[in-house]
Amino acid sequence: MKALETCVSAEDYEPNGMHKEEMFRTIELVKPYIGVLDVSTGGVVPTPPPAIYPGYQVKIAQWLKQKNGLSMVSFGLITDPHHVEEILGG
Repeated sequence: MKALETCVSAEDYEPNGMHKEEMFRTIELVKPYIGVLDVSTGGVVPTPPPAIYPGYQVKIAQWLKQKNGLSMVSFGLITDPHHVEEILGG
């Protein structure tokens, strides 16, 4: 049975922390149970992202989607409908 949604923090912004490559390998272990992957970054350790801008978490979600083919949810200062269309490829 697949979970409706699995949330991950795919980047810690720490030199020895979680990075997208390691998160990809972790997701592969449980992929059969994931329906939708909710990808965020940071918040696990006190190190802030190097830059915060509209959609700053989307690139990691897109990278993970390309690598594992799962449906994704991402967020992070996405407030403009035109930006949403751009992210969705429309």
